[in-house]
Amino acid sequence: MTQFHWHNLLSPVSQERELQQSLDVLAIKAAAWSLATCRCGREEDLVLKLTSSSLLSLDTIKAAWPQVPCVLIIRHPLEVLMASLRGGGWMDLKGDTLRSARLCGASFGEDRAACDMSNEDYGACVVANYLEIALKRLSAFDLIIDHSELSGGTVQTVANLFNLRAAANEAFDNELALDAKRRDGSRYTRDATSDQIIGSAKARSAVERCATPRYEALIKELENSSLAQHRNIHNLSN
Repeated sequence: MTQFHWHNLLSPVSQERELQQSLDVLAIKAAAWSLATCRCGREEDLVLKLTSSSLLSLDTIKAAWPQVPCVLIIRHPLEVLMASLRGGGWMDLKGDTLRSARLCGASFGEDRAACDMSNEDYGACVVANYLEIALKRLSAFDLIIDHSELSGGTVQTVANLFNLRAAANEAFDNELALDAKRRDGSRYTRDATSDQIIGSAKARSAVERCATPRYEALIKELENSSLAQHRNIHNLSN
């Protein structure tokens, strides 16, 4: 899925682009069909958890499955940046000129030297681009949940959206209390709370300059009751 995503983003624009994109969509649908049928030899429900960079391919993904519910989980940009600075994921792509430029919001062929940025500025730029995409394509999502509100109850809401049965709330609450990126059973501690966000001054400055305005604009949109009612988007003011 990730290779499809990057192939789609990095392919040069040409007269054959439309045909290539249709073949890409066919390939990704075939891959999903295989995942949903080959394990047991019969069709099963399949939930795809895509990486954050897949937001850049959102239109293609929605073209492949226009009727499939789509859920987005958002998180405070400084918390995302502080976690990313540990390494891995799109932070490891900073030295890749083509991929890092697209992650920062550059169009194909546009030169944007991420390698010349500090890690904090690069990370903040990537997060800001993700938030910008979400703002422009709110109608693509059937449910948007703030990371701070993940609980057994919100997991049940997602399960209902996908017409799936879910375990009891307590089971999810127990799992959500663990740090998913550690294998030693450590408890999860938030890098952000409602009144204080922990982070270096450099990271805070980069986020406030690049990402915070978009994050606040997105939260404002989600708190619009008419939008929440129309799109079945989780109202973060509740």
